[in-house]
Amino acid sequence: MQFVRRLAEEIVDGKALQQLNPLIEGYMPWSGSAMRPCALVAVLNDIIVNRRKCIVECGGGISTIFIGRLLNRTSDAHLYTIEHDKEW
Repeated sequence: MQFVRRLAEEIVDGKALQQLNPLIEGYMPWSGSAMRPCALVAVLNDIIVNRRKCIVECGGGISTIFIGRLLNRTSDAHLYTIEHDKEW
């Protein structure tokens, strides 16, 4: 049963990556702690559909890159990221 669930997640994430493709420029390093592609698509859809003007994100990462690229192409909104790690 877990195999079937994992396979379904992989299919959903594969479709989400296709939707994210226009925002990908070169290699994108995806780690285990990053948002799943399907969750990221849901966030980006919400930003566009609801015309968000101020986005506050807790924890920077791959989502920050995608949200920033989306906003640069489509909106005059602002992205603020709260991060505890100085390296980020």
